[in-house]
Amino acid sequence: MTPDGNDNYGDGGGDGFDYSDIDEENSQNNNDWDYDDCYFCGGGSGGGSNGNNSGNDCIGRVDYSDIGNKNISCPVKAYPGYGNGLDCLGVAKKIMDYYGIKYETKRVQLWKEDEVTQELKPEYTDAYEFKKHIEAVIDEVIRHIDAGRVMIAGVDHSPGHPGNGDKTTDHFIVITGYGYGYNETDGKDELYFTYIETARTIGYADAAVSASNKLYYNDETNMISGYRYDRERFYELVQVRPNF
Repeated sequence: MTPDGNDNYGDGGGDGFDYSDIDEENSQNNNDWDYDDCYFCGGGSGGGSNGNNSGNDCIGRVDYSDIGNKNISCPVKAYPGYGNGLDCLGVAKKIMDYYGIKYETKRVQLWKEDEVTQELKPEYTDAYEFKKHIEAVIDEVIRHIDAGRVMIAGVDHSPGHPGNGDKTTDHFIVITGYGYGYNETDGKDELYFTYIETARTIGYADAAVSASNKLYYNDETNMISGYRYDRERFYELVQVRPNF
């Protein structure tokens, strides 16, 4: 639905993103992920500065309540606006250019849509491995924000897909921050990520870059999700694209 006539989803009318700038051979996949480098538990070189856990086995016990809040703001004038040749990924790339961050081809999948049932399935069938994977992804997003780097991410909001490579992502956003606060949907305080809504035209730039755009992490379902501003669509984070 497009209540104000200025919201657009998918990628260029179902064309998907431009594969010409994707080097599949050099793209990071989930098998390359380093689970030992955990910022919160102290494993690897992550540092363990959270202080809530010790050793490497912190899966399912990470406490994000004292993480604080950090958001890399994007000026309204820097938002390029959807349309005029820019789809949502195009807008995301322009935002990366504004921050001086090179667009990378790395992609890490969290969920994939079943081609038959069109339900989201975890990237790993083993529950422990998937929880470990989710928390490693969360750690990576936080690492980027702490380094002053925003990150492109893919969300799913509808059955089927517009042609993107993972056959799941419906829409691309740019993650800009993190925090901890109350999620009305789940009725409890949770870790959240703020993001830039790349589907807004230039006339709605203030709403596009608003820090009120949030996705919350439910540690029981392992889903990072949230309603968009008008509650007409529900976004579920299915892919992230690290850039350093």
